[in-house]
Amino acid sequence: MKIKQLLLSLILVLFCVVPVFSYYDLGTPQGYVNDYTNTLTANQKSILESKLTIFEKESSNEIAVVIIDSVKEDYIENFAVKLFEAWKIGKKNENNGVLILIAISDRDMKIEVGYGLEGSLTDVQSSWIINNIMKPRFREDRYYEGIDESVDKIIDITKGEFEVPSNVGRTPRSSSTAFVVIILIIQIILVIAILRLILSKSKGRKNNSGSSNSSTSWGGWSSGSNSGGGGSGGGFGGFSGGRSGGGGASGSW
Repeated sequence: MKIKQLLLSLILVLFCVVPVFSYYDLGTPQGYVNDYTNTLTANQKSILESKLTIFEKESSNEIAVVIIDSVKEDYIENFAVKLFEAWKIGKKNENNGVLILIAISDRDMKIEVGYGLEGSLTDVQSSWIINNIMKPRFREDRYYEGIDESVDKIIDITKGEFEVPSNVGRTPRSSSTAFVVIILIIQIILVIAILRLILSKSKGRKNNSGSSNSSTSWGGWSSGSNSGGGGSGGGFGGFSGGRSGGGGASGSW
């Protein structure tokens, strides 16, 4: 009993110290443009949807624009990765998706890039788009202009028709992502160490009592996501199974 109490206490302490992510499900995407805040007018959304549909037909690349109010207790970087995973943006075997995520109340944004486009749309280029297009427009509440121009630049960059200045550095927000990752790794290591200690002590007690009939098995960790299929008309038939690994850039305005 004392060992169980110790385990629970240590886990509670770890999760109180380590940031707790709270990604919440946005449901099924209803097109390439999903505005949950009514920031865009119907006409603006239609224009963007048409542009992204044409781009997908020409290149097979998929760009998703998502506007939410807040990531709540989460980080914009983690929320973007989870949303990308849930909706599977991009083609399954090409991973050629891009997510433009905007949290209005948080004043945060993230360009999440699929594995297959990381060579065409780099972190530096994503950072340039955020700092030179999105931030200035958003600070003036010109959200549609900022999104529309950013989409145009992403399209041009992936086509090789635009190059950002060579002296542009990465966004400072990338350091916050690294910090979160390091903290999570430390958490996992500590939890595994505690579990090993508990198991070894438990096994020792069983050996001492002469009990050898029971065994402990581990199923490991598993993760899953919904298909993100379906959607409205206009050429959108649902995303096709793409994946990302946290590439891109994030920022605030």
